[in-house]
Amino acid sequence: MLEPLAFVSGALRLDQNAFQAAVQTPGGLRLALGILLAGGISNALGQSVALFANRVRPRRFVASLVVGAVLFAATVTIYSAALAVASSLGWNRTASLRDIVTVVGLAHAPRLFAFVALVPYFGTALGAALTLWTVVGLVTAAGALMDVPPLQAALLLGVAWIAVEAGGRTVGRPLVAANLRIRRWVAGAPLEKHP
Repeated sequence: MLEPLAFVSGALRLDQNAFQAAVQTPGGLRLALGILLAGGISNALGQSVALFANRVRPRRFVASLVVGAVLFAATVTIYSAALAVASSLGWNRTASLRDIVTVVGLAHAPRLFAFVALVPYFGTALGAALTLWTVVGLVTAAGALMDVPPLQAALLLGVAWIAVEAGGRTVGRPLVAANLRIRRWVAGAPLEKHP
């Protein structure tokens, strides 16, 4: 029986056993995707200052949070695919895309608290701490899944990140532009912050 809170708690504690168990549990992928969607909503809420500044209607505000969550989950899934390719090509480590999405999604458990970026004065620092926590979680998760030491896991994650960034700035530019257009259309307002 999958106990979601136990897996989330293990991921937040950076427990390698939680990541290994999630891969072996039938509902692990579903849990990881749920974490990504909930983390995406929290992340979108934490970045919703522009929505408040533009006085977006409540219905559009909720729609923006949902679209932000789906786009966040899609972005992390693309990153997971890049990690799968990098691990098989560069390090001769094979793991299924399903397993990689499961551990990467679980490693994003700290993003469940991303809404704290709205806190005045400390929001930016808290957001940075959550990002660092997520990165350490990713290193732990990749190390647990692929049975590699932390430095090698960090290098592997870095290669995947560079591949995604390079792809987004070259052949993926239309996708990045479409992402922004969709978010603006759903919000019904520009997403830039007012001074």
